[in-house]
This record gives sequence, structure tokens and C-alpha cells, in this order.
Amino acid sequence: MGHFATELIHFGMQLVQEQKTLDELIATVFNYPTLHDLYKYASYDGLGNLAGKKVKKAGELI
Repeated sequence: MGHFATELIHFGMQLVQEQKTLDELIATVFNYPTLHDLYKYASYDGLGNLAGKKVKKAGELI
């Protein structure tokens, strides 16, 4: 992520501190296109994994 990491780290830390759930994160409105939108895509992936629907195999690169 390089120099864009600073755009993402503070938001991730806030999510952890506030103990947000995947559903709460998905309900969050993000400006588009921004890197913060990656959190929403990761949340959808997480929900799929919880439902037993692996989006990709472990160790598989995108």
C-alpha cells in the first residue's frame, strides 16, 4: 500500500477500538472511489467465509 497506508490504518484502528461488527461496517457509507472502500469489500468476503462460502482458497493470490 506504500504511502496510502496512512489513509487506511487510522480507520482500521478505529474499527478495532469501537469493536465494530461486519454488518456495521457494511452499513457504513464510504466515499467512492477511495481506499476505505476496501474495508467494505473485505467485510463482504468475511461474511461469505462465515457462511461457509470461501471466496478464494487459503494462500491463493488475487
